[in-house]
Amino acid sequence: MTYGSKRVRGLSDEARRTITAHGIAPRDYVLHYERAGTTWTGDKCGCLDSRCIGYHHEVGQLCPCLPVLIQDVQAASREETA
Repeated sequence: MTYGSKRVRGLSDEARRTITAHGIAPRDYVLHYERAGTTWTGDKCGCLDSRCIGYHHEVGQLCPCLPVLIQDVQAASREETA
């Protein structure tokens, strides 16, 4: 991995599993947001907000942001293939 590789390594195993279960490679997930002009500063739970753990949810809880962010990546992918 090159571009975005450090950010991909920062994702938790749980976030990686969740993203992968939705048919998205973790690298592609991070790159989607970086290509959209957002510098990836996200939390290890997969949220774009670096404060997510402890702010949006507690440690050990599922990230409520991740499903919405995954849907955004999936929608963009469908638009690219249409």
